[in-house]
Amino acid sequence: LGVVIQMYRDEHPPPHFRVSFQGSSANYSIDDCTPITRGLERFYRKIRDWHAEHRALLIAFWNRTRPTDCPVGEFKE
Repeated sequence: LGVVIQMYRDEHPPPHFRVSFQGSSANYSIDDCTPITRGLERFYRKIRDWHAEHRALLIAFWNRTRPTDCPVGEFKE
């Protein structure tokens, strides 16, 4: 559908993921899907629903891809 979910290895706090769609993007907290940046407000309900279903996957991926010197470190609940 043209939606891209991204995470970068060496990131800044808080643990987050990026959603890109139709030329816009926004970052959201892995913890509770709070928007960190603006850009996809029209789609927030769908992003929040997707996050609710995939939160465990996001956490696992975040933790698995952290380099040892990552300033954020692993996601801890």
